[in-house]
Amino acid sequence: MDAAHIIPDGDVERGQPDIRNGICMSKLHHAAYDADLIGIDPDHRIHVSERLLEQHDGPMLELGLKALKGQISGLRRRNP
Repeated sequence: MDAAHIIPDGDVERGQPDIRNGICMSKLHHAAYDADLIGIDPDHRIHVSERLLEQHDGPMLELGLKALKGQISGLRRRNP
């Protein structure tokens, strides 16, 4: 598992190294997230990029990434 920034740490104002700006992901999902191949909207719905959906490269891609499209993530908001 990897700790990933939700807002990149390069964003000086919003990308702070704070637990509220983090999400735990597998290495596969973290790499796809950092490459903008998958994303999570404010309603916690997972989006998969069109360029990834157009690829055909076996079960890891199909089941590990493409199958996430439209699912709701397991994120839960915490009260501040």
